[in-house]
Amino acid sequence: MNILFVGRRTSQESVGVMKKIAGQITALGRLGCQVWSTDIDADGGWLEHDAQRQKIWDLRRYIPAGLSPHLNSGHTFLQAAQQNDVHFDVCYIRKPLVDNLHLKTLQVLRQKGTTIVEEIPTYPYDDELKRQGSLSSKVFLAVDRHYRKKLHRY
Repeated sequence: MNILFVGRRTSQESVGVMKKIAGQITALGRLGCQVWSTDIDADGGWLEHDAQRQKIWDLRRYIPAGLSPHLNSGHTFLQAAQQNDVHFDVCYIRKPLVDNLHLKTLQVLRQKGTTIVEEIPTYPYDDELKRQGSLSSKVFLAVDRHYRKKLHRY
């Protein structure tokens, strides 16, 4: 079984969150699954599998660096996987903030027959974002509130 694990893995995540994500990926591998995971850093987006890391997009081409901690686009990683001729049976998404691109990704995955599992790591997360107090957090929260109402479709 091929699994795409999409999660916001950035240098800004806490050690505990990084350990949990690594543990989830390891556990899926021990169950006999082939796991591809996503990563994002100051240079761009990466697809990882069996200790091999492939750069699949350049951060500077898509978004201002200051917004990068909020983004880990499943759609971009899906495109990269298609370039590698990989079909995913399951896409496990550690829920990012939802936007139109995220919903389009879910639509593509659903059309391909991929089972979609979304984990909501901290619920409710609205207050967590409000406490950050930054303008970008407020903007992303407003966008998320608008689009998350449509998640049930996928």
